[in-house]
Amino acid sequence: MADSKPSGVQEATLEELLVAIKANIPVAGGSGPCPAEPSFAGDWEVADRDSAERVKKAAAEVRAQLLSEHRSPKEALVQELLAAVTANKPFATGTGRCPAVPCFDHHDRDAEANRPGWEVVEGECAERVRRAAAALRKFLEVG
Repeated sequence: MADSKPSGVQEATLEELLVAIKANIPVAGGSGPCPAEPSFAGDWEVADRDSAERVKKAAAEVRAQLLSEHRSPKEALVQELLAAVTANKPFATGTGRCPAVPCFDHHDRDAEANRPGWEVVEGECAERVRRAAAALRKFLEVG
């Protein structure tokens, strides 16, 4: 098998990116007009802003470490993951309760009202990040 880690990328930095993606669990999702941004009509997901920012920060650190032009199979997977994270841009953001997150009782309403931040992203983009992370994780486990 080729190089077990991308040139220039420390294993801990790469692992932080994969852990951050795994921890970035959608708060809500749907299809059609998004209550947070009615002009968007497609698949969408609401993410906690702190979790989403953790993914972006980890991706930026990995990107900064990629200095070599050597393209191992693993580095190609890392590049796809970075491209997926970059393309996963929110189309709506806010603080407090996101209109797209359902609240069934006062506990839900209280928790959502105190949410420090949220962002809504396209469902396909969020899924691309998860697929790229899964492919890289599988490569790391086999390698």
